[in-house]
Amino acid sequence: MKTHFHDAHERRQYTLACETARRIVRDPALIEDARRFVERAMAPDPHQAVYTTMWRDLLSRPASVIATALIEDSDRGGLLRETSPVFGPGYTSREIAAILNPDGMAMLLKTPMPTSAPDPAELTRRLISLAPPLE
Repeated sequence: MKTHFHDAHERRQYTLACETARRIVRDPALIEDARRFVERAMAPDPHQAVYTTMWRDLLSRPASVIATALIEDSDRGGLLRETSPVFGPGYTSREIAAILNPDGMAMLLKTPMPTSAPDPAELTRRLISLAPPLE
């Protein structure tokens, strides 16, 4: 669980990665969208060869493994968040505002949230545990 951030941008990026992790566990079909993105947008660029290889490997794994990697507090987790492909249609500006605002996130999830801001990683872990089992 990541608790220290260099700046507001890193915190926002991590919060969005937590939501992405939740979504791919709930809908593993989003992983195929990410695979197509890697092949279409990253693979042709020789400067992204290392990232392309890294993402090809990760995207061959189960959704729960991908989700855990996206939110891990490590250099690798940070690199994954910095180079992440697009999973599914992405986020609307309204969704981003809701995700970054704890009250808005509660509306998205339709669950009550505590009065203090929730830890994004803990929220994602709870949501992952509620996801249907992988087949």
